[in-house]
Amino acid sequence: RILNQERLKNFMVEIGGEVYAQGEKPGGDLWKIGIDAPSLASLPGQNIQAILSLKDVAVATSGDYRNYFEKNGKRYSHTIDPRTGYPVDHTLASVTVIEKTAVRADALATAMMVMGPEDSLMLAEEYNIPVYILVKEADGFKVQYSKAFAQYLSGD
Repeated sequence: RILNQERLKNFMVEIGGEVYAQGEKPGGDLWKIGIDAPSLASLPGQNIQAILSLKDVAVATSGDYRNYFEKNGKRYSHTIDPRTGYPVDHTLASVTVIEKTAVRADALATAMMVMGPEDSLMLAEEYNIPVYILVKEADGFKVQYSKAFAQYLSGD
């Protein structure tokens, strides 16, 4: 809001993991951001899973592949399911949502982390929400995304 009040047309802001990209980069290109590949061996931003091309949208990612703890051989997510009061227990590793506002993107990403992979994709398709998910499998991670998300994937 402040940047818009100052009549700035082109900017990208990242605060606490949420990104808002408005307008274009100098030279007219779209803003590019990366979705981290889940890897505990690397720091955030070192391994990129996908590159997004953005203009006039917000992006938020919620995930548990970095924020969890283990006790007695069981892994516990930092995301709590409000229906049970316990950490979520499913194969969804991360959810990236693109929306008009960062608040909405963040809320949807967190809610979908609770919902799990199948319900998240179903909701995304029903309401045309751009969603990109990484699902844990025995040999790594599987990528899935909604039809509405495809337009944001960069060819880079």
